[in-house]
Amino acid sequence: MNILIETIAYLDDRLNVPVSADVPAQRPDAFVTVSRDGGGKTKVDDRATITVQVWDSDRLALETLNDAVCDALLDMPNAVNGVFKVSIETNSYYPLQVGGNFPRYVISAYVYSGR
Repeated sequence: MNILIETIAYLDDRLNVPVSADVPAQRPDAFVTVSRDGGGKTKVDDRATITVQVWDSDRLALETLNDAVCDALLDMPNAVNGVFKVSIETNSYYPLQVGGNFPRYVISAYVYSGR
């Protein structure tokens, strides 16, 4: 199991916004990106640290989307075979930058799975 690929596919199926590993070249109003930033692997398990960025051009819609992403992540062990535990370690808000990106939440999560 590749946790990054599984997480992107799972969130893409559960959310009503595009989910990918990279920011889309032409940004939609809302989207989610996922990256693997660390964690260890053995022949029997994977202990991944992932970063999920939740983007939305509308501040209140961002709150709703962020809640949906957190709920989906925490429900992964019930929905994805081989995922045993998910915990959200941080969930930080980054406001709109002048002349820059959409406001976003950056979630750091721990995903534990069997291989």
